[in-house]
Amino acid sequence: MNKKVLLLCGSPKDGKRSACAVIGERFLIQLRRKNFSAEMRSIGRLIKTEDGVEKLDALICRSDIIVFISPVYLDTVPSSVTRLMELSIRKKYFTGTQKILAAVSVCGYPESFHNDTALMVYKQFAHEAGLRWAGGIAIGQGPAYVYAQSIFRILGIYRKMDRAFDVAAQAFDEDTDIPEGAACITRRSIIPDRVYTFVAILIVRLLSAKCGAWNLCKRPYERSAS
Repeated sequence: MNKKVLLLCGSPKDGKRSACAVIGERFLIQLRRKNFSAEMRSIGRLIKTEDGVEKLDALICRSDIIVFISPVYLDTVPSSVTRLMELSIRKKYFTGTQKILAAVSVCGYPESFHNDTALMVYKQFAHEAGLRWAGGIAIGQGPAYVYAQSIFRILGIYRKMDRAFDVAAQAFDEDTDIPEGAACITRRSIIPDRVYTFVAILIVRLLSAKCGAWNLCKRPYERSAS
């Protein structure tokens, strides 16, 4: 019987504009190539209602491998992910199971090491919930995977990510932990840090100007020194 893999997307954004959703779709392709029964669901959408929580419970119960794929907010996991963790501990979703937990953490910073604290949170949760921690993958420059999809396809940049996910899927298939080599593949910046930062600042300025905020350094509510 094929193992069932559930990707839990922690991004508060719905649809494919989310970097986590775009990256999660790449992971699903590699999992299905290994004959896994894999699907991705939005935590934020399900956690809001009682019916959604019950559906989430059922999805988790029938899955063999749980993979969180979420952004980093203030150096840690999003509130929807924290809420799910607390709920699963309280309702004992994982009691008596032999499920595997892994995580893909995505940050908007140029450097992927900003995901390290979030990955430690996932690892600690696995310990508290009685799950087997299979490891995590850290990805930086998340917004680029949304706004530069066409360019990435032309340049073949997605191939590096696909290679890391293929290694992770192979580890799941062999019932082993994700090798450090897979994590190292995605830790290297896909765009030079200075170029990424320059473009990011330019986009912020353009979006701010569109909203009428021309001077980003202005502090209209700052008290003048007396």
